[in-house]
Amino acid sequence: SLASSGEYDPRLCERIARQLDENVPAGPTWHVDLLAQMQIEIPGLRPRVIDPATVEDLHELRKFRHFFRNAYVLEFDPAQVRSQAERLQRTHATVAAAIANFQTHVERVVQALARPS
Repeated sequence: SLASSGEYDPRLCERIARQLDENVPAGPTWHVDLLAQMQIEIPGLRPRVIDPATVEDLHELRKFRHFFRNAYVLEFDPAQVRSQAERLQRTHATVAAAIANFQTHVERVVQALARPS
C-alpha cells in the first residue's frame, strides 16, 4: 500500500507525476521540481501530495543524505546529526499523514469508478 512505510519516497511521487500528472521533472533539479509539483493540488485530478510546510525539511534531509552517501572521510558534527534526526522525526508523521490522505483519495476514486452507472 502507499502508506505502508509512511516515509517520503521520491519514487512514489515520480509514479504519481507519471501516471496522473503526465509530467515527470527531469534534469539536475528534478528532486526539487518534483517536490514543488507534489505541493500543488490539481482540481479534478488529485489533491496535494506533500504539504508545503514539509518541503523545506525534505530538502534538508535530501541534502544531508546526499552528503552522507558521497562523503569519503566522515567526520560528523554531532549537533548536525542530532538536528537531522530531529528533522526526520518531525517530518515522518507529517509525510505519513499526507501519504495516507492521498491513498484515501485514490481509494475513493477507484470505488467511484467501480460503481455501476
